[in-house]
Amino acid sequence: MLLEMKFKIILWGMAQLLKYAAWRYPTFRARLNERNLVAQLKARDEEIGRWYAIRDGRISSGAGLRPDADVTLAFKTASFGAALLMPPINWLDQINAQKDFKLTVEGPEDLSNWFAQTIMMSQARGLPTAPCATAT
Repeated sequence: MLLEMKFKIILWGMAQLLKYAAWRYPTFRARLNERNLVAQLKARDEEIGRWYAIRDGRISSGAGLRPDADVTLAFKTASFGAALLMPPINWLDQINAQKDFKLTVEGPEDLSNWFAQTIMMSQARGLPTAPCATAT
């Protein structure tokens, strides 16, 4: 029960992070304008999850699962999902989880990759707030 709650909090926090990054960094906001999609992260065994809709550069999110999701990242259990998503992210663990089918990705490859890269980009510290000026 405690690990399920931890998973839910991590997923909620990711929504807040995405919204903050969009508000704070123009480059991230521009990234969000590249695609319109609904993505969700869930625990397969418990059917716990959260969806993230990106439409015209705006992010909305809600608890639960959506049947119209374009991309779904599914963890075997909520506790496993919480362990993989808890910072600092261990990329080797994530790769091994995919190899062992403890983490699966459903949806078109281009959208899945774009969403995963967007998540990683939102966590980058020091995103540029404006294009770099060149000396003249």
